[in-house]
Order: sequence, then structure tokens, then C-alpha cells
Amino acid sequence: MNAAVFLGILVALYVFFGVLLFAGTFLKQRKWPLKDFPKVSVVLAARNEEKELPAFLRSLLHLTYPRENLEIFLVNDRSTDKTGEIFDQLAARHDFIQAIHIESHPPTLSGKENALHAAMEKATGEFIFFTDADCLLPPHWIQALLRYFDADTGLVCGQTYLASRHGRHTIWEAVQALDWAYLLTAAAGATGLNQPTSCIGNNMALRKQVYFQVGGFPHIGFSVTEDYALVRSICQRTDWDIHFPIDPRTTVLSFPEKTLRDFFRQRKRWLVGGKKVRLFGFLLMVTSFLNHLILPVALFLPGFYPLATAGFALVFATDALLLLRSLIPNKKTGLFLFFPFYEIFYFLYTLVLSLFAFSNTVHWKGTDYQAR
Repeated sequence: MNAAVFLGILVALYVFFGVLLFAGTFLKQRKWPLKDFPKVSVVLAARNEEKELPAFLRSLLHLTYPRENLEIFLVNDRSTDKTGEIFDQLAARHDFIQAIHIESHPPTLSGKENALHAAMEKATGEFIFFTDADCLLPPHWIQALLRYFDADTGLVCGQTYLASRHGRHTIWEAVQALDWAYLLTAAAGATGLNQPTSCIGNNMALRKQVYFQVGGFPHIGFSVTEDYALVRSICQRTDWDIHFPIDPRTTVLSFPEKTLRDFFRQRKRWLVGGKKVRLFGFLLMVTSFLNHLILPVALFLPGFYPLATAGFALVFATDALLLLRSLIPNKKTGLFLFFPFYEIFYFLYTLVLSLFAFSNTVHWKGTDYQAR
């Protein structure tokens, strides 16, 4: 096989997978009428998040779900700032909120896994909702996610949109927002095809019985991406269905990383945690990496300029298709103005991430972890 044919096959695979994922985003999107209000538990595990907490807690208290069927667990994971104090104050004012304080964690679990499991052991809700302290929740978040549960559904993931910290996106914020939109749209498509590849634990709901059916995090074991480890375990050990809707009523807001260093730490954690991805996800990752690594090189090789240019055009069109699938329903099409910057950044950071492919060390929330 000569180089031109190889490059052509790579680009064709990229387009094929992109179109396949796009089609998958329209599957398993059915909503069901919410006939009653089951008991639900909302779980937040936070470590040194006092700066993010005020805005998050305001959105938490504005949830419209009936208080008599709602309990909230705020888990302070070994914080050294005022996170625990804030949790205690809130719990003292609201009888449906409980504060849990974690002083240490076993080496067999990450800090967050241990914190989440501590809340799960106390939760009495039929459905458990996970989120993070750097998020803003829409008022009808709980009801909106519940509408995607039928009798066969064990877990529902929601989208996350990165809002600006400055009122209007800078280029740096916009490219991160587009990257999240792209990755989560692809994840929704894969889930629609019954091949879940990833999820984000800041916007997830599952049946409590499903968590304990797989043994919880103590049985799942250590992971630097506890959200995906839970999804993978459900896929491997149960027959429960998983849904990943693209629905603005289920979309939570979060915020971009402030620095390039923090961005790469986040992406490295995702990459390390994603090494155990299933075959379909592995093929997606390899196809994407190879295209983003080889196409820029081919552009400068003698005789490859026309083929490489066509390859770039097809890759850009595929990426645009997936992005618009999420941006349009969420009414965020203004971000698409930053699409050229995103594509440049995407090619550059793929190159950097390839250097982390064989690393298992992750720095996360002030702690260094060695992934297993």
C-alpha cells in the first residue's frame, strides 16, 4: 500500500466514523412523560472549591424538583479551604441537605471515587444525580434527565456547555467550548449506537440499584476517570441501557480551564483514563489521532498537497457537522465563528497529547495519581 492510498483510507475512515456518530445522535433520544416525582439524591463531591461554590449552590437551591422527594449530599473531600465550612452552613439551613466530610481515602480508590461512594452508601433516592462544583444547573435539570429513563434505562448522561468567565468568550475559552461540544456530541452518537465511549460525571443520573449491582467504586477499582469507569462497568456487567440526549433542558454550564497547563492536565487525565476504552472507542481515537498527526505532515510532502488539502476539507466538514448537531439545539451557534481557531488548536494539541500516550501519571486536585 503506497502512502497516498494509506492517507486516503485514513481520511475516509474519519469521515465514515463522523457521519456514523452524527446519525447515532438521533437514536435513543426519546423522552417519556414524567408521571410522578420519584425520590432522588443529588451528590456533589468537592475538594478545595470555595471559590466556585457560591454560584453552584445558588443554582442547586433553584432546582424546581419537589423538596419532599429530594435529598442532597455535599461531600467535602479532604479540603484545606472553607469548602467544608460552607457545606455545614448550608446543611444547617436546609433539612434536605447533608454534609459529609472525608478525612482520608483507601489507596484502592481515587479521592473522588471514595467521596462519591460515601454519599452513595447514605443515599435513599431511587435515582442518583452527579454533578461538580464548577457547574451551574438548569432549574428543571432533574425532571429533564428523568424523562429519558424508561424501564430498561440504567444511566442517562447530559451535555455540558462551557460558558465564558468574562461575559463573552475569548478565543481561548471558545476553542475549549467547541472542543467539549465536539467530544460530547461524539459521545452522544456513540451511545446512540450502543457503543458508549465516554461521559462527563458533572451531568449524570443513574438508578441507585445499578450502582450497587456493579459493586460500586470499591468493586470497580481505582480510576482517574471515575465517571467513564462506572459507565464501562455498567456496559460490561449489566444489560441496562444508557442514554446520552442532546437536549438544552439537560445541559449544564461549566467553565473553561484558565491556563494551558490546566487544560493539558485535564486532557491527559482523560487520555490516561480512556486507555481502557472499548474497541469502538479505540478505533475512533486512533483514527482521529492519525489524521491529525499525518495530514499536517502530508501537506508539505512533494506531490501530496492536493490530497492533503482535500483531506483537510473533509475533516473540517466532518467536524463542523458534529459541532452544529450540538450547537444548534443549544442555541450556541455564535461559537461557530471560532471554528477556524478550534481546528488549528485541535491539530496542535493532538500532537502534544500524543506525547502523553504512554504516561500513567496524573496530577489531579492537588494529588499525583498513578493510573492502573
